[in-house]
Amino acid sequence: MPVETGSGPLWQYLLALGIYLGATPILMVKLLGLACGLGTVYLVYLAGRNFANPAWGGAAALMIAGSTPFVW
Repeated sequence: MPVETGSGPLWQYLLALGIYLGATPILMVKLLGLACGLGTVYLVYLAGRNFANPAWGGAAALMIAGSTPFVW
């Protein structure tokens, strides 16, 4: 099975683990991508909340969640 060499080792190991456990490669890529994206939005919210207030944290999270490069 060919392996993409442009990604980090942790990403490859997580994909390999999912495939080893029986998931299809496409499903694993989509699920891990979704989990990482949601985690990023949540961390941006937490950072904004800690540096300013919850309203600014929510605004920052919405801005990153709706930005084209992040969604693409």
